[in-house]
Amino acid sequence: MGTIKFINKKIVIVGDVMKDTYLYGVTDRISPEAPVPVIKINKKSFSLGGAANVASNVSALGGDATLIGLTGKDQALADLTEKLSETKINAELVSSFKLKTIEKTRLISQNQQLIRVDEEDDWPQKVEKNQSLQKQLFAKFTKILEKKCDAVILSDYDKGSLASCQDFIKLAKSKKIPVLVDPKGTDFKKYQNAFLIKPNLTEFLKVVGQIKSELEFLEKGFNLCKKLNISALLVTKGSMGMTLMRKNRSFRHFGVHKYKEVFDVTGAGDTVLACITVGIASGLSLEESINISVVSAGIAVNKLGTYSPRLDELEGEVKSSREMNKNEVKGKKNHRKLECEKFNKLLSQKEMMGVVEDLRNKGQSIVFTNGCFDILHAGHIHLLTEAKKMGDILIVAINSDKSIKYLKGQTRPVNSLQKRIAILNAITFINFVIPFGSKTPLSLIKKIQPDVLVKGDEYSKEEVIGSFLVENYGGEVRLVNMVKDLSTTKIISRM
Repeated sequence: MGTIKFINKKIVIVGDVMKDTYLYGVTDRISPEAPVPVIKINKKSFSLGGAANVASNVSALGGDATLIGLTGKDQALADLTEKLSETKINAELVSSFKLKTIEKTRLISQNQQLIRVDEEDDWPQKVEKNQSLQKQLFAKFTKILEKKCDAVILSDYDKGSLASCQDFIKLAKSKKIPVLVDPKGTDFKKYQNAFLIKPNLTEFLKVVGQIKSELEFLEKGFNLCKKLNISALLVTKGSMGMTLMRKNRSFRHFGVHKYKEVFDVTGAGDTVLACITVGIASGLSLEESINISVVSAGIAVNKLGTYSPRLDELEGEVKSSREMNKNEVKGKKNHRKLECEKFNKLLSQKEMMGVVEDLRNKGQSIVFTNGCFDILHAGHIHLLTEAKKMGDILIVAINSDKSIKYLKGQTRPVNSLQKRIAILNAITFINFVIPFGSKTPLSLIKKIQPDVLVKGDEYSKEEVIGSFLVENYGGEVRLVNMVKDLSTTKIISRM
């Protein structure tokens, strides 16, 4: 992860606006009236909540944030308006005397949240039935998109503000503006055709049902992407990190940043989504943006209440993290781990460069090998096992079906590319799998520039595709002793 390249982009946030109030105090006795603690309040504060917290995070990261949402006409609105002005957020709020601004009050003692009190006034029922409010929200959205917008965030807390969210998605998509969604409820159909949806694990399971394995988790994620016609699904899993699944059935796992016991997870999801959106709008890849959001969330959860990490604060933490990873590489070479190592990853060539850059910044050594892997046998396993020993990260390039037909004839492959990839994905020590359709993997080798290029000793070094290139920039070419009389061609001939 290099220097953060966020640009002052126009981000529009639509959703349920709230006021978060915090009451801090000391608890040192139990009430004589009931077996509950007595809190002596000594401090009171409030912050932007719900969709307003997302906007606050966008603004703190240097984005030009515009917030669209519903409120009542009350003191809470006055407080929010003042705070929005302080944080330089453009407020396009629709207010009504028929509503009470949503307010969540948290009582905190000894750095622990003891109770939360919600004042909502039956929002979903009131808002969804009021077509006038819905039309006013969409009119504001339409007017803003007529000028300039680089990305849209839909922050849904199921309070009714996004009852007509398909209208927002369709308009944004017609203008080729990416829409990222923080969903709520069990009906994700209303988010179809968005760019990305970011549920937490609990929300995800409520939609797809319970899972029994990581493979089932991924399969249900891929199916949801296809069903909703979304480009990507990001499931946040607390201390277990996050998993990105794409419509093209590729995936990647992201670990947490400097995991330790946290103070408060309030608003962490808002921080993640805001950071990803600002990254995407600034031209970063989705993977790069998520990597940065992991660090941003790590900062937020170590603060009490909702917290919006500043860009300079985030850059400092990213730099610190990068230096820490380099020091770990020097002192514990045999114990280096990549955050995504728990999940083997199918990479498209488009995604590859961002991942390789991240590996380099973490000081990881990259081993590259390639093959058809049509009928996987003991010889393949031996080659891959030995290759993994030669570095930290093993990238396996696999020939497409068309490429194999060119090399092996029209009767091959025996197994389709999808089936061959599934088998390689089941080998836990393989970190990444990259399909390629050309006759040789030379173009991949040029882009990746692996530290070690590995092939079987049925070839000489001079015959290995890319060997001259790799040795020329200082890499190594290594040959693995192959298992005798064992090849896919020979297996087929015996059948």
